[in-house]
Amino acid sequence: MSLVTKAQDDLSRYLNAHHYSFSLEKGFGGALADTLYSKLADDRLILQAEGGSHYLLLYQRLELAWLGFLHERLGLVHFVGEAGTSNAVLIDKYLRTGDSSAHWLRKTALFEALYRYNALFPPDRRLTMTGIDFERSSTYSRGLKALLPVQSPPGPISAAIGLIRQAPDTGLDCDAVLQLNAQLKKALAANEPAFKEYFDTAYPDFEKIVRNNGTCKDALQNRNEHMAVNFLAFDQEVRAPVYFGEFGEAHTVLKNRDLASIINKSGPFRGKVAVINLYCYACSTPEEPVSNWPLKGMEADIIRYFLPLCEGDFTLFDLSGSDPAVAPYRAYGQFLIIAKGQH
Repeated sequence: MSLVTKAQDDLSRYLNAHHYSFSLEKGFGGALADTLYSKLADDRLILQAEGGSHYLLLYQRLELAWLGFLHERLGLVHFVGEAGTSNAVLIDKYLRTGDSSAHWLRKTALFEALYRYNALFPPDRRLTMTGIDFERSSTYSRGLKALLPVQSPPGPISAAIGLIRQAPDTGLDCDAVLQLNAQLKKALAANEPAFKEYFDTAYPDFEKIVRNNGTCKDALQNRNEHMAVNFLAFDQEVRAPVYFGEFGEAHTVLKNRDLASIINKSGPFRGKVAVINLYCYACSTPEEPVSNWPLKGMEADIIRYFLPLCEGDFTLFDLSGSDPAVAPYRAYGQFLIIAKGQH
């Protein structure tokens, strides 16, 4: 038997023993739930990749499945996303109150389900979201307004607060956002104590929005370093034992210089980032072509060795074992989900 044939046989044996079908309706249960619990119990950040396209509807149900499982089994409270603080402020307002009037939620089904789920638990056990990306023009002014106290501001910052109140909820383009942000940043530098006193407990979110290390011009830029810095700063504030995040696959593949790999080499998260990449087979969405380009290096093997084992719409492969047969694939992430025919 040639070495190539033996390696293929070893891979096939491993994959046969380490794959699990599941449905988004039922979530993770049985042997899969036990496997995930045992493999993730020591990790501090679990990242689910949006593979194929951000716009596939499957991600709302998949993220809900992960949040419910991790909340129940690992005590998860905090999850992070590819959004700015202003967006997260509006989402958290909805999750607390059910009031979506200040924000149009793209992932409506997800957040409606989370609102109902949170209602089952006391405030300190409810899921909360934090944004670690740049501030988008569609949420910038609305997020700031959601933080404003009812009372009038002190004189030194009244002009800056007036700019926020006068900003339109919609219609601000990126250049207008940057102009407003520059004015607020200048005012904050000159009167930081007054802003702290005025915003009180909302001040940290106000400061994160105004002093965000990215801009709305960054949509197609490499934001991995910025997001990693923001996440690590957030952890310094809350010191939670575990976090969950869902990001585009360009930010999750462990072997690249991206968000996942940067955090995985940083301080208390060293070697404690678990990545679940996703390969979407025969999927489609009207917004854009579905592409699995971050997994291009293993795509041929996915089709040849992994895909034939996928009996249902969703199959999770546990690649976290030490078997040399899966080492090339484990380098991308400890887990891989294959989704078939999703929209």
